Amino acid sequence: MPRNIKFWSDFISPAGNDLADGSQKILVNEKSVAQSFATAEPLPLYFNEKGVSQIDVNYREAGKMRLSAHYAGSDNERDSGLMEGSSDFVSRPDRFSIEVVGAPDCDPKKEFSEDNCHKFIAAGDELPLEIKALNSGGDETLNFMHELVRMEVVGKPSDGCGEMAGDCFPSGGVVPKLLPNEYKHGYGNVNVFESAPYVDEVGIVKLRAIAKDYIESGLDVAGVSDYVGRFIPAYFIVSSDARLVPACNGFTYQGQEAVFLGGYPEVVITAFNSQNQEVQNYDRPGYWLLDPPKRGSYLSITGRAKIDERLDSVGEVNSILVKATENDGGGRTYNWPSVDEEKRPADALIWRAPVNPDPDDLPFGADALPIARLVIDKGQLRDKDGVCYRGAEGKLGECSDFTHDFGGSEIRLGRLRIGNAHGSELQDLSLPWVIETWQASNIFLPETGDACSAPTWGKALASEPAGKLVGKQLVITGGHSGYEGSLIITKPEATGEARIGFENVPEWLWYDWRGKGREASRGLASFGIYRGPKPLIFRREVYRGM
Repeated sequence: MPRNIKFWSDFISPAGNDLADGSQKILVNEKSVAQSFATAEPLPLYFNEKGVSQIDVNYREAGKMRLSAHYAGSDNERDSGLMEGSSDFVSRPDRFSIEVVGAPDCDPKKEFSEDNCHKFIAAGDELPLEIKALNSGGDETLNFMHELVRMEVVGKPSDGCGEMAGDCFPSGGVVPKLLPNEYKHGYGNVNVFESAPYVDEVGIVKLRAIAKDYIESGLDVAGVSDYVGRFIPAYFIVSSDARLVPACNGFTYQGQEAVFLGGYPEVVITAFNSQNQEVQNYDRPGYWLLDPPKRGSYLSITGRAKIDERLDSVGEVNSILVKATENDGGGRTYNWPSVDEEKRPADALIWRAPVNPDPDDLPFGADALPIARLVIDKGQLRDKDGVCYRGAEGKLGECSDFTHDFGGSEIRLGRLRIGNAHGSELQDLSLPWVIETWQASNIFLPETGDACSAPTWGKALASEPAGKLVGKQLVITGGHSGYEGSLIITKPEATGEARIGFENVPEWLWYDWRGKGREASRGLASFGIYRGPKPLIFRREVYRGM
């Protein structure tokens, strides 16, 4: 015979005003139990010979509950004495549901596309998390509360996002962090973080929530999200240390290639999150989506209009990735070097020399003052996700051109001047030579700082011989060191004249000597009795010889 037992329940934790949902009732053998003795209804139970009845208790909410039983007894069953009892139990959620609002579908084991692992938000941006405690039926447990739920990215920090940590991407990168890494789970499934949560790194992650020891030790609640991502950088920082290196003793000539320190310019492109922290996972296979940038034309920024119009450059606009900086977790370096097999020259600048100097041609660029500008258009610094360069600190609202102003070498206008000389064919003849630069007061003065040119311009040669010097081999020495000196022509023992110059005078030391354009200087060496200029007879003049 069954016994009619009255059951009712009491809330222990939460209780009273803390209850988010007081409507859920305990089920005993699938029958609802009243929440007070006064409203309790008898429930028939069958007991075995030992006075034991097995019951199924189910509670769809979370919390600590008390289940009480009352049996008034029955004269018919000869157990008329009153029997009462109660027992406490804890009902914990089955799991956490972790949803990220707006996250695209993502399976990182498939190829990225518009429909799979499309860009989500920038690393460092607020993550729209919704973490809910659920019962085994998938319904919310609104009465669950935990002061400290730990949040983490699934993966092994010691191994990084390697092949053994398949839930953390990119492979070979660093494990992203969810920050803050803990929160309070309030009643009603309210998530309370100390600050807006964010994922700090580029990549695709699974998130895990763990609540330890809910009400009683050992009662843990955990949950893991689906893949979330793809998190992208917030912006790029572009930097360059490019500067010129002097060709000789602190300066370079107009018309001479001004080369870069190290042989070529470089830029470094580094990705950052919106918390202004450098990210490591962007520079990984499949995640770096920025093509090698092309530079624009170099600009002269001396402030002298005629000089700024005369800047030329050599090299290619396409940059080359420095392979050693690829897939290493940091920024990538791009440069503009020479490539022999492509017959590609390294970048260099040339300020063309004028035909006739003026005040604009006085030396410029002293004390490493910026005289040129490297420019990379904003379109070259925008990746396939739209991440771009936003100024030196990433704070500009729009994508921006990158500019780098630099100097490093003073630029001077120079020339080599070889003087004329006349003497006896029976004696050695000396022709003076001097390297000069355009200096204050707008005149050419000896350039004492040039100790580099003379050793490079080769031997001195004679040309345009006249008189008895035709067919004569002149012996010429000197002119291979310093900024000035003399060319010594060994006595030819024949009269006549010839032009004397060096075989390889660089074009930046040429000058417009005859009003016919820039050319190398050649002095006139004359041997024999000096007869003076040929006499001129003007109209109505009578020439009377000696």
